[in-house]
Amino acid sequence: MIVTPPRTGSVDLVVTAPPSKSYTHRALIIGALGTGTTTILQPLYAQDTRLTMNALIMLGVTITVNPDQIIITGCSGKFPTRDTTLLNLDNSGTSLRLLTPLGLLCSHPVILTGSQRMQERPIGPLAQALLCLGGTIDFLKNEGYPPLKVSGHLQGGRVIVDGSISSQFISSLLIAAPYAETEVEVIIPSPPASQSYIDITLDVMRAFGANVTRDEYARFFMSNRKQYVGRTYTIEGDYSSSSYFFAIAAICGGRVTVKNLVPDSVQGDRRFLDALRLMGCTVTHAGNRVTPLTCFHRPIPSRPSAWSPLWQKHPQQSPASAI
Repeated sequence: MIVTPPRTGSVDLVVTAPPSKSYTHRALIIGALGTGTTTILQPLYAQDTRLTMNALIMLGVTITVNPDQIIITGCSGKFPTRDTTLLNLDNSGTSLRLLTPLGLLCSHPVILTGSQRMQERPIGPLAQALLCLGGTIDFLKNEGYPPLKVSGHLQGGRVIVDGSISSQFISSLLIAAPYAETEVEVIIPSPPASQSYIDITLDVMRAFGANVTRDEYARFFMSNRKQYVGRTYTIEGDYSSSSYFFAIAAICGGRVTVKNLVPDSVQGDRRFLDALRLMGCTVTHAGNRVTPLTCFHRPIPSRPSAWSPLWQKHPQQSPASAI
């Protein structure tokens, strides 16, 4: 049975964007690496971020979880493991990839594994990069795939990594780099996938005090003289989740205000608002509030996955909805 709900009239909504999962993952790991205490405000509590948090606890990090904040006692780049540690990251590829280089900062080897599906997701390019930086990698089942055992020391130096499969290979190296024995230079031979997620990584790293220089997405240079310092850090709202609320304003007409968003965020899905402007919407912001005021009358120029909500209606539909 096909059900076509009728189009509703003009809307006037105020909602709060959920916290960003990408920012939460990175803040957890960087806070754990840092010196002193980190308090993460408005974190996203989700299965994936809990897996990251629990893995850090298994590596010896002290973490206190409250309803609206997470308090982390950093390990200053040296995880106090007492024996070989097994980290089962289930279905969280982000957790597994971002945590893998931390095995070179542990007192004992770390085994990273996950679900059956996770064991089919490649990690070879990251493993090869870690070998070049002083690590020892043993694949325990299939070459280039989890489960894998990571040991050794993060010596640093120059490394070339293929980020075409996942930008997380690059992000994971960048996050761990300030704790290498020497400075780290990461060379990317071809344009990496999902470049905006690298920007998110660098945004969090710099917020905690790291020194990173870059040549676009081709080269990154990390000093080991500026390491992470604990701080109070607020997780910004997620633009990808918010796109559905913005689409309501564009399709129905009226106004939707989404709170907890950073207007100049490096999140790639912030460009969704540019599409709304091209369609005739008016977008204004005040502080961390982003408000699209809708006049729907132009087609969308392209179709990134985050824009899919708008394609529930034909972009050429008329007459226009005006406020």
